[in-house]
Amino acid sequence: MALDPSLVEKALRATRESRQIEFKSEFDPSQKYHWCEIIKDIMAIANSGGGVILFGLDNNGRPCGSDISTLLQLDPAQITDKMHSYTNVDYNEFELRQETKDGEPVACLILEQSPVPILPVRPGTYEKEHGKPESAFAKGVFYYRHGAKSEPGTTYDLEKVINRNVREIRREWMGGVRKIVTAPKGSILTVHPKNVRVTAEANAQPIRITKDSGAPEFRLVDPDKTHPYRMIELISILRKDLGFLPKKFNSYDIKALMKVYNLSDHIQFTYKPQFGSRKYSPEFAAWIKDNVMRDRYFLRATRTKLRRMSRT
Repeated sequence: MALDPSLVEKALRATRESRQIEFKSEFDPSQKYHWCEIIKDIMAIANSGGGVILFGLDNNGRPCGSDISTLLQLDPAQITDKMHSYTNVDYNEFELRQETKDGEPVACLILEQSPVPILPVRPGTYEKEHGKPESAFAKGVFYYRHGAKSEPGTTYDLEKVINRNVREIRREWMGGVRKIVTAPKGSILTVHPKNVRVTAEANAQPIRITKDSGAPEFRLVDPDKTHPYRMIELISILRKDLGFLPKKFNSYDIKALMKVYNLSDHIQFTYKPQFGSRKYSPEFAAWIKDNVMRDRYFLRATRTKLRRMSRT
C-alpha cells in the first residue's frame, strides 16, 4: 500500500513526533553513529507501515539551522547499500527530497512500508565518546514504532504486520473476484495461451513439428519485425510512456537490466543480429514498464544490484 501523500504536509506542520513522523536535528553521512541511529529508525518506520523522517528540525518540529546540504546530495543507492550492510535487505522503497518549513530548507526522507519485517543481521555498534562502544540496535531484533520511539517490537507488533499484509493480499484478490462477479450477464471467462515463438528459456513449452495440415500453424517470424527497437528507440518509448522516469535514465539502465536479470539470451526480449547493434522487442519494453509501475524504485534497485555484482 502506497504511503498517503498528505503525510508529508502533515509532518511539516507537526510540532511533535509520532509513530509515522520523526525529527532529526542533523545528519552527517561521515559519522557511523548517525548512520546506525537512522538505520534503526528506517527499520522501525518501514516495519510499522511507513512514515517520514525530517532532518533539520528540533524536537518541537522547529527549524534548527543545521546544514543538510550533504544529506541532500547523497545518492539514494548509498542509503540502500548502508541498509543492506546491516540487514542484507535491498530496501529502496523511499524518496529523499528537499522541503521547506518556515522558510528554512528541510530534508525529507519518505519511507514506504516494507512488505516483510526488516531485521538487522549484525549489531549497529559505534564509538561515540572517548572510544566507549555503544549500540543503536541489536542483531536479530525486530524494531517497531511505539509512539515517537523506535524500539524492539513485541509479538503483538509482529501480529499487526502480518495482519496488514494479509489485508492487502485479500484486497487484491477480492478486486479480481469483484470484476468477475460484476461482469455483465452472459460474459464468458476465457484463458488465452501465450503466443508461440522461438525462445531459449529453460521453462518454455516444447512443441512438435508435424506435416498434418490440420494442426495449428507454426512459423518463424522475421526478428527485425518482432524486435523493431534499437537502444535509443527503446529509451525514447519508455520515456514517453513513463513520464516519471529519473533524469539519469539512459543506456546504462538497459545494460544493467540485461546483466542483472541475465536477459542477453532471452530471445523474446532481445535479438543480436549478425551485423548491426542489438535490438529489442515491444515485450521487453512492456516488461520494463510493468516492473516500474509496480515498483517505482525498480531501476534504482537494479543499478544497486549491478554495482554489488561488479564488486563481488
